[in-house]
Amino acid sequence: MKNVIVFGATGLVGGKLLQFLLEDESIANIHVWGRGNMPEIKNDSKGKVKYRQINFDQLQNISFPSDVDACFCCLGTTMKKAGSKEAFAKVDYDYVKQIGVNAKAAHIPHFLVISAVDANVQSGFYYNRVKGKMEQMLLDIEFEHLSIFRPSLLLGKRKEFRFFEELSIKLMKIIGSLFVGKMKNYRMIKAKKVALAMLHSAKNPKGIQIIESAEMQKF
Repeated sequence: MKNVIVFGATGLVGGKLLQFLLEDESIANIHVWGRGNMPEIKNDSKGKVKYRQINFDQLQNISFPSDVDACFCCLGTTMKKAGSKEAFAKVDYDYVKQIGVNAKAAHIPHFLVISAVDANVQSGFYYNRVKGKMEQMLLDIEFEHLSIFRPSLLLGKRKEFRFFEELSIKLMKIIGSLFVGKMKNYRMIKAKKVALAMLHSAKNPKGIQIIESAEMQKF
């Protein structure tokens, strides 16, 4: 794996992933595409990062590089930040779908995406239902390799303050140790561990992989 493309590199997991990709000697080029200005890049003495500012509403008109080995999709928002169900689905489903379609058209063999614990098209919760639909959509695209990551509540320093998320983290710190067996998937997980799990899967592609939160805790 020498050339990769990353979407969502300014997010909690995406930022950590970018850091690990920069440190990996086997990676030659990192195409980072985002909606804003180029994020601050540290330790890129070899000029690995190739940043491109794009309009996500025009993804269908953008061609992907043809020499990319893996596409990392770390996009994601919250209902509160998006402002509505429609706006949330636009980021977490529509944008991901178009990125997947473009990646397939560019013959990128491996697609890696962040979903969520309990993602299910039949879920009674809208958030989990959208994530489930996103997973099924990517399965239907039929990539040579597809890695889906289902983290629980993420731990890490965000740029913005999220009141309910901070409240949930405090609660989970108190009761998290009680989660054993199958409930381990609901323990909080560091964004760093999710990023490391993504890098590991990218370097060890195995067809279709669904990596649950408890499994990512080992990284």
